[in-house]
Amino acid sequence: MSNRIQTRLAASVAGAAGALLAVAGVARADVVASVNFDDGEAYGWSANGVPTVLDFGGNPGGMLYLPYDMYWQVGLYARDPESGVLGDLTRFGGLRVSFDLQMIAAFNSFGEPLDMESFPIAVELVSYTDDPNFPIVSVYTVGPSMPSVGDGWTRYTFEIPAAEGDALPAGWGGTGDEDPNTGDLRLPAGMTYASVLSRVDEVRVTTMVPGFMYGGNWYEAGWDNLLVESLGSSCGADFNGDGFVDFFDLDAFVGCFEGGECPEGKTADYNGDGFVDFFDLDAYIADFEAGC
Repeated sequence: MSNRIQTRLAASVAGAAGALLAVAGVARADVVASVNFDDGEAYGWSANGVPTVLDFGGNPGGMLYLPYDMYWQVGLYARDPESGVLGDLTRFGGLRVSFDLQMIAAFNSFGEPLDMESFPIAVELVSYTDDPNFPIVSVYTVGPSMPSVGDGWTRYTFEIPAAEGDALPAGWGGTGDEDPNTGDLRLPAGMTYASVLSRVDEVRVTTMVPGFMYGGNWYEAGWDNLLVESLGSSCGADFNGDGFVDFFDLDAFVGCFEGGECPEGKTADYNGDGFVDFFDLDAYIADFEAGC
């Protein structure tokens, strides 16, 4: 390491050492992201790709807003690392995603009200790969239908299971390739649920189920009280996975950060932004100081 890196690392370790005793026994917070949009910020989330936030109309307060217009779908998206749900999601040991959703208007191109029971919600985790033959792959699951106009705010909860082995979890499918005999979507050979979760570039919660065709309709909708929680039994600061947060974890992270061997399922890209730099070091030190 250069002298600059050694100095920065030494200062960070010293600060963590001073904080470790103060946080011993503190329970781990499982919240990965919590956004109520009351401060006007979308924090990496968007409605159909646009982070429009209103300071009224929410449940209560502000909301993420999809203005009335013609769209191919209704979607909640995370495309910015600020959302907290991109990068290597295997570090969480599974996630629970909850949100309030309200359909304000829904009409077809003839001005007729849409039956939202015909529009189930799909949760899709998308990875942009380095394989030119399969540049975009994803895993997805399909949940309940969208709320009807007039239902008011409806709470939805989806779980993203931890990656265990190569098989897709029950109720999950894959995209990027298709069966030549049936035309069914599937993950390309050599790609698995775990490999997609280890490199998530986009999260979609939409009315577009992979493999189906959709036409344009007129929609207006809002989201509020977005909550993402870790389902893992261990926290990020427990870097070596032994159930404790101590200097063995700090040593393990520093070794990984310096380019050495990382514990199974761990990466030096701690903040999941696709780069290994001092932002990762700062993120780990912050979690280490917070304890579990």
